[in-house]
Formats: sequence, structure tokens, C-alpha cells
Amino acid sequence: MKGLFILLIMLAVSRPMVPQKPTPRDSVLPTRSPTYPAPSPQQNDAGITKLLKDYEAAFNKGDAKAIAALYTSDAWRVTPDGRLHVGQAAIQGDYEVAMAGPTKGAKGTLHHGKTRAISPDVSLVEGTYEVTMSSGTFKGRYLNTLVRQGDQWRLASGVFVADAPPATK
Repeated sequence: MKGLFILLIMLAVSRPMVPQKPTPRDSVLPTRSPTYPAPSPQQNDAGITKLLKDYEAAFNKGDAKAIAALYTSDAWRVTPDGRLHVGQAAIQGDYEVAMAGPTKGAKGTLHHGKTRAISPDVSLVEGTYEVTMSSGTFKGRYLNTLVRQGDQWRLASGVFVADAPPATK
């Protein structure tokens, strides 16, 4: 009888039982990439290939204005030496300074690596680059975020990382 009395008291003072979702045994999820689950790799889109070729052609002509036109108006660019430029005007200005000075007459080649579709209108493109100028040749990697605006792809961000300082002759 004493056990029944204790059980009744416990039921009276306890809060109502509310159904709850079961807690998974491993409640700590592993770190995921921002694009998890990763979309399948995108086929080489002709528009993306055109953008990369247009960039290479403008660079090889020393045309900072044409390069900047390939970026979105609010694009970000991280240079091989780690400087950040935001917006077309800043990106164009940086290219103008470089093309009038250290990279004057330089020739660049982009080697397209992989393209990963984040959505139908956003893709990540990675690859390598090589720039040959009078002071030597240097190589590096790039990772570009491209967005489709209308029927054209534009650079929303570009990160360029040099493998090593330019080799001197």
C-alpha cells in the first residue's frame, strides 16, 4: 500500500508527459562543406568555357576594362599576394596598375580543372594558371565562383593563389 501511495504522489507532482522526438545516439554531426550534400559535377558548360577564354584573351591583351566587365558589379577578387578587391571598379583599378607595371606585356594561360554546379545559376570552377612575363614565369591555382546573369556567366568571386614567387631570369 505504501508503494502505491508513493507512486500516486510521484504522478501528482510530476509534470505531464509530452511526447518527444527521440535523440539520435550520435547527436554531433561531422563538419560538412557548405555545399553538402555535394551536387554532381557539372558538364563543361559552353558559357563557362567562353568566360574563361574571354578572361584569358583580355588578360593577354592587357585590357583591364574587359577583364573587369567579366565580373559582377559587386564581385570579390583575392590576388595571388592576398589582397582583396571588391567591386568591378576596384578590380579594374588593380588590373590597370598591374598591367602598367609588373605584368605589362604578360601572357597568361588558364588550365580549366573541374566545375561543380551549386545550383543551375551558380558554379564553382577550379583550375591552374600560368603567367609569363619579362621577369619570369609563375604558376598558381584559382577558384572562381560564377553566377549566371541572363544568358551569360559572370565572375562573382575569384581567388588566385600563387605556387611560388615568380622565377627570375
